Amino acid sequence: MAGHRNRKTNTVQLSRKTINRYQSLVDKQAERAGDYIGSAVAAYMDRHPEASVAETREFVVQLMQAALPNFTELAETLSCDFMDELCEAYGWPDVKPTIHDTTDYEKVERRIHYLANHLTKGDEQRFKDEVTEVTKYFVRRSAQDNMVQNCRDADIRYARVPSGLETCAFCFMLASRGFVYHSEESAGRMHEFHPHCDCTIVPGAKGRTKIDGYDPGVMYDNWKTCCDALGGTKQLEEDWRALPASERAEWVARHPAKYKGDTASAKQAYIESRIMREVARQQETETAVYRALLRDLDAAGIEVVDFRRISKVDESIARKVFAEFRQLLTPRIVDAEHPMPFLDNREPFVAVLLRKREKTNLGLIY
Repeated sequence: MAGHRNRKTNTVQLSRKTINRYQSLVDKQAERAGDYIGSAVAAYMDRHPEASVAETREFVVQLMQAALPNFTELAETLSCDFMDELCEAYGWPDVKPTIHDTTDYEKVERRIHYLANHLTKGDEQRFKDEVTEVTKYFVRRSAQDNMVQNCRDADIRYARVPSGLETCAFCFMLASRGFVYHSEESAGRMHEFHPHCDCTIVPGAKGRTKIDGYDPGVMYDNWKTCCDALGGTKQLEEDWRALPASERAEWVARHPAKYKGDTASAKQAYIESRIMREVARQQETETAVYRALLRDLDAAGIEVVDFRRISKVDESIARKVFAEFRQLLTPRIVDAEHPMPFLDNREPFVAVLLRKREKTNLGLIY
């Protein structure tokens, strides 16, 4: 199996549209499953208003065990189709993804038992809503887990690619690792997914797979910046040692040691949690700045167009207009590291002076 890591791989540029298309198909299966299960649960509760909490709970468990596989199998089939498409582009004819039936129905049952607490409290509507959402979660999860298993079987790297405008700190941490093998220690948490997670598992190869809008190198630099803001790894390790013994013991209990007396896993989890909190704090600041900028643009009569919410005709027109003045949006600083570029004769260029405090830079728009 290890020899498969030497596969010859074509360089592939993946568009966001390609990934969104696949994720949209999975989401549709999740929505269909949620609607079906949710309607069946509501109908049962309407027909059996006298049913006890235990009876309703067991009905839902049996319903999930009987009906959920119909939707998870379709979601896993979609993940196989997507992997087939990518492997063809990479030039990997030996990779043959299969359906693995990855759903853990014991976990499904435990989740339904937990949600039944809403019935105990008399909140029937919340119980129905939460059952619908957990159904969607397991369908989406099945596609992701099936992709991970196929990558593991074929000894292929994969990356966790965020799909939304805002990425939670946990997903940011995992996405910053780029393409990893399942056997690598860092990959252990790559297939953990929280409710409403919008990440996509994408098979690929380091240096060969390029994805629009996804740059794990930049994300990792941002992760290190957040780490440095807390004093760096050495400071965080000192903070770990300074924790009360009881608190360190709680971390060790949540993150079992590989051998007696080993606390490395717990310490790493503590450090990651500290950095994730800093990531979340900085993201809140960035989001606030971004939203303020949008308000300022709107006040100036400038609209930010979301191509996902306009027609194909309008999208084509917008892209054509944007292409005409795109070069005017990004000035290039002219300095020792960026010398004056070649300028064609009789072509228009714009030179600007950029001042910050007492420092002045020459910028060239071309």
